[in-house]
Amino acid sequence: MWRLLVLCLVLPLIVILGLAGVYITVPCITWRQFDSSIQANLANLPCNYGAGEVIYIGLETGPSACRRFHPKITVCFDRHQHRTYWTSHFLENVRSDCSKSSHRWNSSFFDGVNPEMWYKNNKFDRGHLSPRCDFEGDLERKMTFYYINAAPQNLSLNRGGWKDLEVYARSNATKKVAKVITGTYGTLDTFGGISVPKNFFKILVFCDSSFEIYVGVNYGTRRSANDVCLPVACSWRHAQTREDIMTTQIYCCGYNATLIRSFGLTGKELKIH
Repeated sequence: MWRLLVLCLVLPLIVILGLAGVYITVPCITWRQFDSSIQANLANLPCNYGAGEVIYIGLETGPSACRRFHPKITVCFDRHQHRTYWTSHFLENVRSDCSKSSHRWNSSFFDGVNPEMWYKNNKFDRGHLSPRCDFEGDLERKMTFYYINAAPQNLSLNRGGWKDLEVYARSNATKKVAKVITGTYGTLDTFGGISVPKNFFKILVFCDSSFEIYVGVNYGTRRSANDVCLPVACSWRHAQTREDIMTTQIYCCGYNATLIRSFGLTGKELKIH
């Protein structure tokens, strides 16, 4: 009986070594690693009670004869107002370092508007809705650089409390947080074809199907807590419950159906199954 040792060399050959010292070379059939590409596809589904339409951002992979699309981010976008109402994604256990990235932004679906120039000429940050650091690897993080996954965000909010809230969600990914929904509501101003939201919201949906609602005020003027929502205590200790101790202008809000509807959500988006 022959016992075979099979080695795949750099050359496309397999070397078979028999115990009798006989060497045979045969062609080496290797599995190629199929390239993945980033795609944003219309789903032909309404959202926000018909005001927006669903777009899936994800990765397309596989052999050319049977490429398959894997959605990662669900976007509710209004192509007439050039406004994203919300995005949602499942939070994975991100293990790799998330250093600063320099990927170019993609302006697909912004017909007749140049968002790149708009942000250059205005004081707002490109506020990621589904954050890049919530995803694993450079390709998935590059996938988040669509303008439909961003909204004009106050610099102090984007680089301060909101960033801390995102870190908090990721730190609990393996323990409690399963899904994240982030969006905007209310309009501060509209100019240059792009709407600037009054507020940002983030909903952390936990593995037991409970959830917490956070709202960040998108401009510097202090507002009464009750003008935003009914503030309640929650697990992220930096959220404020009273306006007189407000520093980050981020509130944890109690649930009510009117607030959820103002976010453009029907309730089914809060489910994880």
